[in-house]
Formats: sequence, C-alpha cells, structure tokens
Amino acid sequence: MGHTVVGITKDPRPIREKSWQISTIRGLISFLVQAGYPNSISVKTMQAPSAKDFQSIFKFLYGMLDSQYVYQKKFEEEVPLILKSLRYPFADGISKSQLFSVGSPHAWPTLLAVLAWLQELIQCCEQAEGTYHGTNDDFQTGMVGAEVPNERIFYNYLLTAYGVFLSGEDDNEEMDQHLIKTFDRRNAHIVKDLERMRAHYAALRAEWEPLSMNEDPLSVLQRDHHGLVQDREKFRQYLSHLDTKVASLTEQLQQVREDANTKASELTQLQEQQRQLQHVVDTQEVSPADVDRMTSEKTSLAKGLDTLALRSEEATRVAWEHEIALQKKIDTLDKLVQEYNGLGRRLNLFASRPDLQLSLLVHNEPPKLLLSVDLQNLAKPAIHTMLESFNAKAHALEDERIAISEELDQLQEAFSEQSDANASLSQQLRQQSDEHTSEKETIGRNNATKTHQIQHYEQSMTALRGEDSDTLLAVQQRHTQLNTELQQMSRTYVAEKERLSNKLVTSMQDALSFHAHIMEALHGLKQKVKLDYVEATSSSPALSA
Repeated sequence: MGHTVVGITKDPRPIREKSWQISTIRGLISFLVQAGYPNSISVKTMQAPSAKDFQSIFKFLYGMLDSQYVYQKKFEEEVPLILKSLRYPFADGISKSQLFSVGSPHAWPTLLAVLAWLQELIQCCEQAEGTYHGTNDDFQTGMVGAEVPNERIFYNYLLTAYGVFLSGEDDNEEMDQHLIKTFDRRNAHIVKDLERMRAHYAALRAEWEPLSMNEDPLSVLQRDHHGLVQDREKFRQYLSHLDTKVASLTEQLQQVREDANTKASELTQLQEQQRQLQHVVDTQEVSPADVDRMTSEKTSLAKGLDTLALRSEEATRVAWEHEIALQKKIDTLDKLVQEYNGLGRRLNLFASRPDLQLSLLVHNEPPKLLLSVDLQNLAKPAIHTMLESFNAKAHALEDERIAISEELDQLQEAFSEQSDANASLSQQLRQQSDEHTSEKETIGRNNATKTHQIQHYEQSMTALRGEDSDTLLAVQQRHTQLNTELQQMSRTYVAEKERLSNKLVTSMQDALSFHAHIMEALHGLKQKVKLDYVEATSSSPALSA
C-alpha cells in the first residue's frame, strides 16, 4: 500500500452530470441506512452537504474498512493520505480547499465520487470475504456455512458416496446420518427465524384486523377535507352573491331615498298650494250653493282617492310577490350555476377552457344575458367533445386491459407447460435413481454369490489335494479359470457401476440446470408482467384507479 495508481489523470465517471449525482446519492443513502449510519440523511441535504456531514459520512465508511484507525491530524490533511493508502486513482485531485468548502458546486461532485468509490470498495471487500472456496472434504469435515448452496453440499455428498461405493463398501448409513445432521444444523437458524416471523406475523395480523374493520382514517380525513373545501368554495360563492345582493339593495335604498326626497319636495309644494288655496277660500265669498257643490266634489274626490289607494296597495302587493318569485328563481339558477362549476372542476373542464366557467349577472339587460357563457353554442359543444374524449380513453383502456389479460393467460399457460416438463424430468430422475439402486443391489448379490462359489471351490480344492495329484492340476486350472472369470466380472461390475454413477450425476446435474433455467425464465416473465402492468397503470390513471 505504499504506492499510488499511475496513469489515470481524469475521472472517467460523469461526476458533473445531475442524473449521475442523483443516482449516486440515492445509492449511497440506501447503503448508509442499511449499514446503520447513526445520523439523519436525505437527498436534499446530500445535494449540498456541510463539511461536518461529509466528515461524518467519510469516517463512517472508512471505519467499515479499518475500525481501529485513529485520526491524529486535521481531517483535511488526513483524507488525501488515506485515499492514497487505499490507492484511490484520483487522490492527487483532492485539495484542502475542496475539503473546507464541501458543498460548493466545484468541490462536491469530486467528493461525492470519493464517497461512491468508498462504498463500492466496501461492497467488494464484503463480497470477497463472503465468497466460499470449499473442497470435496467440506462435507466430511462439516464445514457447511450459510453461504454454501444446497446443490454444493449434495454434490460433495455424491462424490464421497461414490468414492465409498468404488471401494466396495455398501454401508452408507453413517454418511446419510451425517448429511441429515448437516442440513439440520444448516436449517436450525432458518426454523428459528421462521418461528419468530410467524409470531411477528400473528402479532401484526392481530394489530391489523381491528384496523382493517374500520374505515381508513386517511380516507375519512381526505373526504372531510374535500367536503370542507367544497363548503368553503360554496360559502365564498354565497358571500360573493350576498355582496352583489347588498350592492343591489344599496342601489335600491338610494333610489328610495331619492324618491322620498322628491315626494317630500312635492308634499311641501302641495302644502304651500293648500295654504294659498285656503287663503283664497277664506278671503272669497262663498254662497250656500257653492258650499254644497264643493262638499259634493270633496266627497267624490275622497272616494276616488280611496279607490286609488286600494289599487296602489294591490299593485305593490303584486309587485312584491313577483319580486319574491323572481328572487327564488335567481337563487335556483345560482345553485345550478354552482353545480355546473363544481362538475366542471371535477371533470377538469376549466383547465383547458377557463372561459366556460359560469357566473350569474343579475343586473344585465336584457334578462337573457343573466349567464356569462352561451350554454347552447359554447358550453354544450365543449362538454360533448370532452365526453367523446372520455369514451375514446375508456375504449383504449379496455383494449389495454384485454391485451394484458390475454398476455397474462399466455404466461400462465407457459408456466403450466414448464411445470409439467419439470415434473416429467423429476419423474425420470426418480426412475433412474430407482434403476441405479436396483442394479447396484443385483450386482452386489451376484458378487456375493461368486465369492461364495470361490470359497466353496477353494475348500473343494484343498480336500482334493490329498486325494489325487492329477485332480489337483484340473482343480488348479479350474481355479485359474474361475479367478479369470471373477476378475472379468469384477471389471464389468466396476465399469457398470461407474457408468451408472456417471449417468446418475449427469442426470441430476441436467435436472438441476433445467430447474434453475425454468426458475430464471419464470422470474423474467413475472418481472415483464409487472413492468407492463406498471407502464399501463402509469400511462392510464383511470386503469390504476
């Protein structure tokens, strides 16, 4: 570690690109959280971190590489030395000024690249330390770690059993028991984790069931919030309507006051005329006939005045009733306008056509211009166009749904076919294993029979040696012949045994390879279905709803 890497002067990574920085920051945050980083961290703070944040992250990462390291100098002086000792290719490009101003635009990309390199170095070290380099003796010595695949353990067992089989030993009970104990030790922590997860699942389910029986609090609050927003909008519109009505009543009050002032002026003029007429009446001489005539005229005028007063009251009452009926119709029309505007906002109609939003113009003349929008010529065609667009989108989404369903059915059929093929291969593997066991037992029995015959012949030969020397030569020849046959049968037995063992190992490897290929293909199909579904839902909000 006493030299640095020479030959690379410029970082080939696109450290100045925003996309690379965001992706690297997210990966670094995920790694720190999984590694147990004690401080709070977010994408926003990592876009322009402080020197303290950088020091904390750097020390945490380097501590994962060298937990015994003690910082003796200033942090800004030790960082370049540490990077050179780690053979960081661009350690010469790290200056103290960059370490003092970590969050500046010219320094942060370089320092972020340093943190990303440290993260990758830690992951490589962890992967190198966790790699298994076993041998065929691992099964015999019990060196089975959690990282050793099941296939490797079983493969080592087959190699050991094959060696025992070639040596002529038929007792595999000890190896079988050892294999069972090996898997029991391997699966002990899995069983404990499974029990713990089952208990945790039961606790979570017991906590979830009462919550699932009630309505989601967020949905309740969102519905209440939506209702309050609608009520607020209605109140605003109602207040606007009241303001308009107050302005109208204010104008009417002003008009009534002006009329009252005019009537008061007319009353003053009439009173003055009455005084003048009374003066004329008082000063003039009136005969009894004139008095009778004026009394008759006065009575006639009083009756006419009473009749006019009654007609005036009747006209006022009729006008008031008409005004009340008109106000009710205006209120009804206002509610319809509010309902129209509400539906338009829900349908997002006013986003593209804000000129279609209705308002009530009470004081417009003529009355047919009470609405701010021509419903027949403007609003109705726009709503019809939107309806056609919604229908087209609905048909398109239905077509997409049908296509996805058909593709899912095809994938399920392919999965079923692969499962059937896998079951067929498993059945063939079991049949070959049974055939191997049967042939092994047959060869063993034949071998025992031949051995017994040889022993019998040897005994016979020993007995005949004392009887006749001529017979001895024949027995020796027979013994030689039997030994030759025995050797021939032993070679045939060993060759057949090796062939069957090789065939069994090849069949099992083919079955395992095919099983891995099937699982990989199924995983790829599931990922494709998920991606297609996510794309369909992201491009069609109505389908996701």
